[in-house]
Amino acid sequence: MLKTLVVLVTVLATADLYACSCYLSGGAKSGFTSADAVFVGEVVDGYHGATARLRVVESFKGPTDPEIEIVTAGNAAACGYGDALFPGTRHLIYTRRHEFFPYFEVSTCSRTKPVSQAAEELALLRSRAWWWRSSPGSTNVLSRLQLLWRTRHRRAEIRAERRAAQAAPRTPSGECFLLQPLDGSEPWVSDRVECGVRTAPASTFKIPHALIALDSGVVTDPLQPVRWDGSEQPFESWKRDHSLDSAVKWSALWFFRRTASLIGRERMVASLKKLRYADDTFEGELASFWVNGDLVVSPREQLRFLERMMRYELPVRREHVDAVKAAFLMPPGKLTNASGEHDFPLGPPGTFVVRAKTGNTRVGEERVSWLVGHLETGTRQYVFVSRVRSQEAIPGTAGAELVQRMLESSLTDPRRERRVCILTIGGTKWDSCGT
Repeated sequence: MLKTLVVLVTVLATADLYACSCYLSGGAKSGFTSADAVFVGEVVDGYHGATARLRVVESFKGPTDPEIEIVTAGNAAACGYGDALFPGTRHLIYTRRHEFFPYFEVSTCSRTKPVSQAAEELALLRSRAWWWRSSPGSTNVLSRLQLLWRTRHRRAEIRAERRAAQAAPRTPSGECFLLQPLDGSEPWVSDRVECGVRTAPASTFKIPHALIALDSGVVTDPLQPVRWDGSEQPFESWKRDHSLDSAVKWSALWFFRRTASLIGRERMVASLKKLRYADDTFEGELASFWVNGDLVVSPREQLRFLERMMRYELPVRREHVDAVKAAFLMPPGKLTNASGEHDFPLGPPGTFVVRAKTGNTRVGEERVSWLVGHLETGTRQYVFVSRVRSQEAIPGTAGAELVQRMLESSLTDPRRERRVCILTIGGTKWDSCGT
């Protein structure tokens, strides 16, 4: 009996309502490095409903199964590949294993294409000449082999780290910082166990919440103010009318409690499942599940969500993603949250465009402070997640302060002897990979 590997692309129940938008960076080399499997497949059983079966004709990276079943959306509007899967046709397939769930992902947002359109790319893959070419950050054959080895084992390590985080006793405090370049290279991880620990997302949940509000039609104009009802609020920044844009910037809880009630429980649960924000859902109060510990998320899950968002890989219209990106765009050198505007220098003025969202809450005796976001510098882009946990009092800017500490140090992985591009953000040497 033939083994079968299931490859999943997000299935959109309302696929025709969305136009597929993707962020693709790099060429075949980048695609190969970031993929978990790259192969040529011939369609044996054509697309019907949700699946198609392919025979592996030529494998460049994984899989070992002779036949593969692909699950995909049916049309390009939903970033699906089903329209191209006719019996007898051959395709160059790039797949990535999902970071937290037991399946692979494939879509038109990868470099997947018909073989008839991939002659040059196939020649490059077959020659593998680029394995040995020097490039920034790689000076010899050994370093190239190390890069390939790390890529091959990255997903297995992530799964092992997740199991370790689940099995390890929960410490009373911890710090996690994650930095993911959007060029397909590896993330930098400060503490592999701590970054798998789940806590309430607090106000960082306003990012997926805002996407759901726009996607559901509850909010139709992100700049349209909603009148404050005059109720007592703990922060001066909340005591005024807010639009979705300003409510994200100033973390206005009353605004999002209102949108949650308009979205409703059933639609909120379905939207969270569609977005795959976390391997969790909520059961309690609709107006506060993101701050009271009902919904929990790990820094790794947050990072993966942000990466997919910034690559336009979420099943959400591009203009809605752009509206939310604009909402958590920070003023140069500053950071805003409910308590006001705070200094947040990263490098010389003009070095970075920063999009960031703070989050602070207390569940039982545990206090949590987050900062999650996106960095742009020149042509380079990164997503990051920072979280501080403690049973002692911590400032509301603790997550932001951790980001500054980590980025201002030399980010060297002592086990892998690897550095990311950003080194001393607070000083003059802020990018070791060049411009």
